[in-house]
Amino acid sequence: MTNEFSQPQTIRRAALCLWISTALTLVVTAAQVLNLVPIEGATLGMTTAIGVLTAGLLALIAILINARRNWGRWLFAVIFILGTLSAIALIFTSPHVFLGLPKLLQANMVSQIALQTAALFLMFSSKSQQWFGTKRS
Repeated sequence: MTNEFSQPQTIRRAALCLWISTALTLVVTAAQVLNLVPIEGATLGMTTAIGVLTAGLLALIAILINARRNWGRWLFAVIFILGTLSAIALIFTSPHVFLGLPKLLQANMVSQIALQTAALFLMFSSKSQQWFGTKRS
């Protein structure tokens, strides 16, 4: 049972989705850096920077929502909308580009969309809304 001030399960699950997303980002980035997955159209440095920054941002948002920082979930919502719309647009407008990616990158892209969509819905569920809306003591 949770009172109005205890963290709801929805927030714990949203944070878990973000931590899994962070780990996947780091694993895929490492696979690219170690040349286990080919990097096409980007330099090694750019791939590394994007992977590390993305993982850092996901981890920061997981920390922020656990700390009951409402602006963290709004920041995630904006980034999610921009990033996911771009990814979905790529898949539907240029399916040959998506299908031309190595299978690991395709699976990662789909997994990231699923994990981050789940996190977003959990962050904005009614229980989460109430928790973010109550005053901390």
